[in-house]
Amino acid sequence: FQRQPLSADTSHPPGPMADLAAPPPVRRNCCSRLIAKLNEPHGHSGHSYFRKFRFALSLFSLFHILAIIGSAKDVYLEKFGADATAIGCLFSVISFWSPLTEFLVGHLQDRGCLSRFFPLDRWGKRAPFLLTHCIIAAVAASVVYMPPSDASGPLEVWFVLMLMLSYWGAASCVIAFESARQEIYPYKEERIVVEGLCKYTCMMGGGCGAIPVLVLMADASMLNRLGALIYIFLFGLVSLEAVPIFKEARQAPVSLKEEEESSAPDTGSVLDILREVRPRCGCCRRRSTAEEVQPNMAFRHLMAVKFWHGAYGASIGSTLFYYVTYVLRLGGWERLQVIAAGGLIAGVTEIGLNLVYMRLFSAGDGRQDLSGIKDRRLLSYVVFCRLLNALATFLIIGWADASITMVFLWAFTTRLGLASFSFWRVSAQCWLVDEDCIFGAVPGRKRQGIIFGALAMTQNFAGAFFSSMTFLGLGLAGLETVNCEAQCKHLSGGPVVDTTGVVAECVDECFLGVIA
Repeated sequence: FQRQPLSADTSHPPGPMADLAAPPPVRRNCCSRLIAKLNEPHGHSGHSYFRKFRFALSLFSLFHILAIIGSAKDVYLEKFGADATAIGCLFSVISFWSPLTEFLVGHLQDRGCLSRFFPLDRWGKRAPFLLTHCIIAAVAASVVYMPPSDASGPLEVWFVLMLMLSYWGAASCVIAFESARQEIYPYKEERIVVEGLCKYTCMMGGGCGAIPVLVLMADASMLNRLGALIYIFLFGLVSLEAVPIFKEARQAPVSLKEEEESSAPDTGSVLDILREVRPRCGCCRRRSTAEEVQPNMAFRHLMAVKFWHGAYGASIGSTLFYYVTYVLRLGGWERLQVIAAGGLIAGVTEIGLNLVYMRLFSAGDGRQDLSGIKDRRLLSYVVFCRLLNALATFLIIGWADASITMVFLWAFTTRLGLASFSFWRVSAQCWLVDEDCIFGAVPGRKRQGIIFGALAMTQNFAGAFFSSMTFLGLGLAGLETVNCEAQCKHLSGGPVVDTTGVVAECVDECFLGVIA
């Protein structure tokens, strides 16, 4: 600040007290200016970057839990000695349960089923589901590696029950997040910024979830499993930080005529979604429009994209793990180091690209782009990156000589090919919900939970189906697993801690014999 010039009146010259009364100049360093910038409101929602990051924290615990239960099958196969064919059959059951969960949860949220305990005017429709089901998922995921028995039968039953309960809680939180984002942030630019922040929280949550899994894959002793239980439960509750922001997810009431309010449903039937996207035969096309719901081509195409994305993600995840184990023949802490280093390379690549894409895709005002040129450019770029990723995966994993260097190279190229996809996906599915609410068959119908549930159902069905097919194929091809910890347990002086190192050496020799 500059000091004001002295007054022309010199009859009373300023004394030393005048300088003491003047406010001192405010000096801000780089950190204080950055913090002030991050706390400034941005966009139509009025949320600062810090508040948007708090909203994105709702995905931290979800990806933490999904990393835990997503790798549970590998721990059960390798460390607990579960039957590969039985696990594949159980995954076939989960492949129908998990997608059905997405659909049912979306319908329940749009109906406001918890409004009896959480009033809508204070909580909205989404916050109650995040609060209750985040706790359910955290409890189920924390005990998934504590089966009551190692015997065949009870082991598989515990596995499927804990996974079904965890998926139910996680699916409820995911649908609540997707619906709340569409309601709180009405324009594409803010949605893309939130998606970029969500990537950071997802990476943090997935990384935290991978730590106990990698430790258990190296040493599944009882002491490590007890530590993992506490660790998983505590980090599974971090997403509760976003509950106050979820309370803002309240859409304006729909203005309907009085005679329509009693007859028109608020959300429609769950089966209405399937009727809108299912293919039509020749006899269906000859029906009158009053008897047949017109197909929603955009919804159909987006569901096909989600199916393809889910199938790829589930298949490549399991295949890569067994590539490192049975092709590179790595186990124990050596395998842990390779997987951790590959994850670090992928994470650093994702962080750098995310900053660029957030800046690039959120620039400007989408409301001024009436022709949709920016959206078409984003789509073309995403398609090019996906094709490039498919080619790189085939060359590195399927054609090149197997080596640790190739695994690291694939971790880098796969993020180059997939980092931009989520930005287009968020824009496309939120646009689909906006169009349905404003220009749909029933204008003003708020069924974003059902739509997001149908899209998530498609992706999870494809992922669970192809993952189960992978395990069934491995079992039919002759994959046999052994519970090395159980076979070497008699060498330990105590049931929990191996003080001599004999058990660890026995487990390593047993595992090397399995992968030989």
